Amino acid sequence: MAIININKRFRWVEQWQLKDTKIKTFNDGRLVAGMVIRKRDGRSRVIGAQWTPSVKLPYGIVSIREQDREMAYQTNMQLDLKIRVPKNKHLEQDMTVKIDGEFYEIKHKDYGHDATYLFLQKRTGSDPEITEVANE
Repeated sequence: MAIININKRFRWVEQWQLKDTKIKTFNDGRLVAGMVIRKRDGRSRVIGAQWTPSVKLPYGIVSIREQDREMAYQTNMQLDLKIRVPKNKHLEQDMTVKIDGEFYEIKHKDYGHDATYLFLQKRTGSDPEITEVANE
């Protein structure tokens, strides 16, 4: 019969319960983020847009919480997708993201202690159509 030190076991159980056991992965694919530059003709009319990629990152799709839906409703924005990416200093709020051939705009960024959460909205018909894509 073994002697068990209950105090050590209790301390170990406390540490285990405080530890974050979720493994955060970024295995849903790779996104490409870049800037959209509007192209104008001689009369200052917008005739198209050019998207220039600048950052490639892995991402993971995250479920949209009720708090996120309320925040989107209060700020009058449509929330199509929420993703988690590794922390990156080159990712800016006004960038456009390309995921699986679809273009999304970053509407809101939220920072966690180990990742950045992006709230994305699909580009609408009122946005200028992306006519040129620079080399990826």
